[in-house]
Amino acid sequence: MISESHLQRIKVLIASEMGWEFGQSRNSDLQRALVALAVENGVSKNSGAIHRWLDSVQWSVREFEFLARHLTVGETYFFREKPHLDFFRKTIIPEIIASRQHSNPTIRIWSAGCCTGEEPYSLAMLLWESVPDISRWKVTILATDVNQTYLDKASKGLFSAWSFRETPEAIRQRYFIQKGNQWQILPEIRTMVTFMRLNLATG
Repeated sequence: MISESHLQRIKVLIASEMGWEFGQSRNSDLQRALVALAVENGVSKNSGAIHRWLDSVQWSVREFEFLARHLTVGETYFFREKPHLDFFRKTIIPEIIASRQHSNPTIRIWSAGCCTGEEPYSLAMLLWESVPDISRWKVTILATDVNQTYLDKASKGLFSAWSFRETPEAIRQRYFIQKGNQWQILPEIRTMVTFMRLNLATG
C-alpha cells in the first residue's frame, strides 16, 4: 500500500528523530503503523490518499508518539535476564553497600527502555531484599521509555499472571496483592521507581 520510496524516507526520519533502525524485515510493521496513523488523522485508507498525506504531513511529537505505541515491542516480565540480575545482586549491590553505607547511603539507577515496568520493579525488589536497613538509604530508580502507553501501565503497578512467568511464587506472594485476576505491587516497592517518557535519540 505504501511505496518503497515513502518507506525509506520515513525510515530516515525515524532514525534521525528516534534513533531506530528499520530493516526490510520490519517493513510490514512500519507500513501498518503508518496506515493506522493516516487513518487516525482522517485520511482515507487507500494508497493515493495515504501517499498524498505522507508528502504533506508536518511531523511532530504527536506523530512520533503514535509510531512509538505501534512499533515498540512490549516483551518483558519480572526477573528477566536472570544472569544479569544475579550479577547485580551478588556483585553490584555488595559493592555499593561497601562503598557508601557509612558516608553516602545513596543508590541511583537508570532503567532505559523500561517497557511496562517489570524490569525496574525487579531491581527494586532485589534492592529491598539485599540492602540491610534500606529505609535509611536514598534510593532512586529512574525508569524511562519512549512509549507513553507502556509508562502509564507501569506507573499503576498492576500486572497479569503473564508478567510472572519466570518469577518464583514466593516473590509474588511477598511483594504483590492479588486483585481479581491481576496483581498489584506493594506501595513501598512502587514508590522506589519514577517513570518518565524519554526519547534516547534526542535526550
